[in-house]
Amino acid sequence: MRFATFNIHEFQDASGRGRVDDAIAVLKEVRCDVLILNEVGPDSPRSPLRDLGEALGMAVTFGKAGSGGNAVLTRQAPRDVQYFKLDEAVEFRSAIVVRVALAGAGGSLDIDVVGVHFDHCNENERLVQLAALGRHLGARPVHLVGGDFNAMRFSDFDDAGRAAMHAARKRHGFEKGREDFVRKLDESGYVDAVRLALAGSHEAYSAALANPIPAEHAITSRVETRIDYLVLSPALAPRVHAHSARTVVSDISDHNLVSVDLVLV
Repeated sequence: MRFATFNIHEFQDASGRGRVDDAIAVLKEVRCDVLILNEVGPDSPRSPLRDLGEALGMAVTFGKAGSGGNAVLTRQAPRDVQYFKLDEAVEFRSAIVVRVALAGAGGSLDIDVVGVHFDHCNENERLVQLAALGRHLGARPVHLVGGDFNAMRFSDFDDAGRAAMHAARKRHGFEKGREDFVRKLDESGYVDAVRLALAGSHEAYSAALANPIPAEHAITSRVETRIDYLVLSPALAPRVHAHSARTVVSDISDHNLVSVDLVLV
């Protein structure tokens, strides 16, 4: 089952040019079963989001957010939908949860798919929002969280890559790179699905976290770092195998699409 996340930048490229048709074409080619979108813009019957859902034959679940709105698109009819704010800031952040069934040779597993977009300016704010998310998900332990985390893992890069990443963040006016957020995910038992797929197994995963990843996966945004993630909760990770990680480089947004195939074990 293919899961993907994409900050679609209100269906505009980095220069502000509308790219709805191009986005539809790319997403048709990716053929994901669950698609998490950030910055989809306001929702309405005439929204490009609805055109996208119709073109892909997927159900659309929208969640309002100050950062432009989040959405989860699913092949299956959405179940047990929940929406909640992560803070009450001027530009509030929110999350939406949709339950889907992950089928495997031995049966199926209900998992909650969480679409979220964390603060883009401040790591401390992201940590507060992550704690709020954890409180909301306490009763839904088997879940996958995806979206634009605006967080980074330094070990994605070699020394030269880290230097380039820090320089790019400074050039674009972002805070100095920190990895407290990703470290907190690791400490909480979350598993980075892209990293798991690249490692090849759960046994190799922990040691592989210290190693750089291939360049095509290491950058997902204009700030020249990987800030878009799919992560597996501690209750979900041991029950799935991740493979076929893919980062789709395009100019239809200021982010790249990230996808991972999950198989029930």
